[in-house]
Amino acid sequence: MERKAIPLLAGILLLIFVFAFVSFSEAQEGTTINRDEALKVVKSGIAAEKEVVKKKLDVANAEKALSPHLTSTSLQAFLDDNIPQSDSKSYSRDNLMNYTPDFSYDNKTKAVYDKEHGLVYVYEQIKGKYYVIMLMKERDMWKITGYNVNTKLLPEIERLQEYGAVLK
Repeated sequence: MERKAIPLLAGILLLIFVFAFVSFSEAQEGTTINRDEALKVVKSGIAAEKEVVKKKLDVANAEKALSPHLTSTSLQAFLDDNIPQSDSKSYSRDNLMNYTPDFSYDNKTKAVYDKEHGLVYVYEQIKGKYYVIMLMKERDMWKITGYNVNTKLLPEIERLQEYGAVLK
């Protein structure tokens, strides 16, 4: 009786492994995004940020307006940098403009996908600087998670370009 149970148990374990692997692979495939979608996320996120500063929204209303566009970490950083927490601090359009690029959203604006880290880098070289906006999925939605401005392209992006991770 025990000899029959071992092959049966091995077969059941193999089936469980195969189903788990197929489910995991299908879930990973669902994390991709195309270039147009990435640019749309960036464009709507930047527009929301500018609108919050322009309207001088308070923290609660700024959170409500930005939460569909920014990850929780990025949202907190934005609030800290741009929204006055007290009467002694004024709105800082300068902070926002320092890292919010005016992308052309044409063929100059590039996007690469880092599958290993679940990040999309949207970037463009503007006046000798590379402006980069990073996206990640939060609660099944792509959102802005960070910004970078540098005179050189980030090594991560160069590596992803070499490996053909450019979004089309």
